[in-house]
Amino acid sequence: MPMCRRTSNTSKREPGPSSTRLQLLIISSTAGVALIGAGVTAYFMRVLLNNQQAKTKRWRKQLRAAIAHKTSEKGEPT
Repeated sequence: MPMCRRTSNTSKREPGPSSTRLQLLIISSTAGVALIGAGVTAYFMRVLLNNQQAKTKRWRKQLRAAIAHKTSEKGEPT
């Protein structure tokens, strides 16, 4: 019994429902990965922003203390 060969006509088939479902699965999984990545990025950006704000708060406090110390040495009113 001879084996069946694919002809060039079989490669030009119209996409069936299974290929459409596969495309939708690929698109939705890609979108899901993108959304997860965006959420992780937003979380880390929030953590970095909070750290930067805490450092800025400490720096301002130290700067104000240094300015207050220098003005008190000169005898100027604060």
